[in-house]
Amino acid sequence: MHKKETKPDKKLLKLIPIALIIILGWFVYANSLKGGFIWDDDFLVKDNAYIKSWSHILKIFTEDIGAGARSHYIFYRPLQMITYMLDYSFWKLNVVGYHSTNILLHILVALSIFRFIDIIFKDRIISFLAGVFFIAHPMHTEVVSYISGRTDSLAFLFLLVCFILYIKQLRLDSLSRYIFMLLSYILALLSREASLILPALLLVYHYVFNQKIKTKEFLSILGLTFLYALLRFTLLRGLLAGVTPADTTVFQRLPGVFAAITNYITLLISPFNLHMEYGYRQFNLAEPKVIIGIGIFVISLIYAFKQRRANKLISFSILWFFIGLSPVSDIYPVNAYMAEHWLYLPSLGFFLILAQAIVWLYKRKKIRIITIIFTCALLAFYSYLTVRQNNYWGKPITFYEMTLKFTPNSPRMLNNLGEAYDKIGRKEEAIMLYREAIKFDPRCAEAYNNIGTASVNMGKYIDAIVAYQQAIAINPNYAEIHNNLAKTYLIIGKREDAITVLKKAIEIDPSYAMSYYNLAAIYFNQQQYDLTIYYYDKAIELGLAAEPAVSKLIESVRQKK
Repeated sequence: MHKKETKPDKKLLKLIPIALIIILGWFVYANSLKGGFIWDDDFLVKDNAYIKSWSHILKIFTEDIGAGARSHYIFYRPLQMITYMLDYSFWKLNVVGYHSTNILLHILVALSIFRFIDIIFKDRIISFLAGVFFIAHPMHTEVVSYISGRTDSLAFLFLLVCFILYIKQLRLDSLSRYIFMLLSYILALLSREASLILPALLLVYHYVFNQKIKTKEFLSILGLTFLYALLRFTLLRGLLAGVTPADTTVFQRLPGVFAAITNYITLLISPFNLHMEYGYRQFNLAEPKVIIGIGIFVISLIYAFKQRRANKLISFSILWFFIGLSPVSDIYPVNAYMAEHWLYLPSLGFFLILAQAIVWLYKRKKIRIITIIFTCALLAFYSYLTVRQNNYWGKPITFYEMTLKFTPNSPRMLNNLGEAYDKIGRKEEAIMLYREAIKFDPRCAEAYNNIGTASVNMGKYIDAIVAYQQAIAINPNYAEIHNNLAKTYLIIGKREDAITVLKKAIEIDPSYAMSYYNLAAIYFNQQQYDLTIYYYDKAIELGLAAEPAVSKLIESVRQKK
C-alpha cells in the first residue's frame, strides 16, 4: 500500500524541474511580448509578402529569406520563414504572437538541454542547473526578444533533438528513431547554416566518452552535411550573390577571434552593456584582450585534452564551447568580429561548467547553505538583467538610440534610427541622421534613398530627385529607387522621364510589381488602355494586392474595349 502511494510522488518530482524551467522562461521574457518589429523584422516579417500566403511556399524554399520584401540576404533559412508563415496565419501582424513563439522555442531549447545533459552525464541536478541558467541568462535576449533572432533557437533545438536521438540510436538501434534523427538534422540545416558543425560536436562526444562510432549513423549525418554544402554552392549558389569578398587575410582577422573569446567569457560572467552592433574591426596581437583570449584558448584546450578521463564534463564543455564558436569566429570572414546571438549554442559549455562548480560547492557541507544562497542570487541576478534587457528590444527608437551609444559611427544604426524618426514625422532629424550615415559610409545607397523619400514628404522634390540620382549612381541595380524617382518625376509633371525610369526599373528587376502598377496608372491617364491593362495585369500577376476601386476601373476599361 505504501509503495503505491509513493509512485505518483516520484513522477511528480520528475516533473518539477521541467515545470520550473517553463515558468522561469515565461517569467523572464513576459515583458518582451510588448516589443515591436525592429530592424530585420520589417524585411523578414512585417513587409515580407511571402509569409502572408501559403501560395509562396515554393519561393520560401528557392529564394533567400528577404526575397519576399525585395531585400537581399545571403541566408537560406526556409524553416525560419515557415515559422513566420505559421505565425502570420494565426496572428497576422500582432507582435505578441511572434514574441510568444520565440519564448516557446527558447523554453523548448532549455528543456532539450535538460534532457540532453541528463542522458550524457546522468545527473539531474547538473542538467537542471544548466537548463535554468541557460534560460535566464540575459546574453540570450538577442535570440528571444528579437523576432528575427529565432533562427538560432530553431537550429539549436533541432540539433539537440538530433543529438539526443543519435545517442539513443547508439545504444539501441531503431529504424523510426534513425529516420527522426536525420529529419531533425535536416530541419536544423534549414534553420541555420552553422548547423553544419554537428558532425564535429558528435566527434567530441565520441572522443570524450570514448564511445565507438557506429558507421551507419555517423556517415548518414556526415552525408547530409556534404549534401547540404553541395546544394548550397551549386543549385543555391545564387543566394550568395552580392557577398563582398574579404579584403583581409586570415592572419589579419585572427587577433579579433581571440579578442572575441575574451569578450564572450566576460559577458557570460558579467552580462552588462549588452547590445546589437559590435561592428567589424581589426585587432593587433599586442592588445590585452587578444593576449587574454589566446591564454584562455590555449590553457582551456590543454586542460580539456589532458583531463578527458578525469573530468569528462569539463572536457566536453570546453570543446563544445570552442567548436560551437568556430563557424562565426571570423576565421572564415563574417560581418562582425563578434555578436551576442552567436553565443547561443556555445554558451551551453559555460553553463555546464557553472552547474558542476555549484554542485561541487554544495557537496561541501560547511558551505552548503552559502552555495544555495549564491545559486539563487545568481539566478535572480541573471533574471533581473534579462527582464531589463528586454526593454532594449522594445521599441525601434529606443533600440537604435541605445545601440548608437555603443557604436556611434555605425552607418546602419544611423540610417535605421533615421527611418524610425521619419515614421513619426521627425523628418528634419531623420535627414540629418541619413547624412551622418553617408559621412561614415559614402556608398550607403539606402541612406540616399531615404533622404529622397523624406524630401518628397516635405515637398522638396528637387532635393529628392538629386538624392535618388545619387543612390542610383551608387547602386544602379536598385529597382525600388528607380520606382521612387519615377514617382517624383510624376509629381513635378515629367511624365516621359517617369516612364523611362520605370521601364529601366522593370529591366533591372522584371518581378518588381510596383513598377508595372505605376506604368499602368500613367498609361490610364494618357488613355492608352491596351498598355494600361497589360501593365496592371502584370502587377497583379506578380502578387500586388488589387485595390477594389482600381479593379473596377480596369474592368470598365476592358468592357469598353
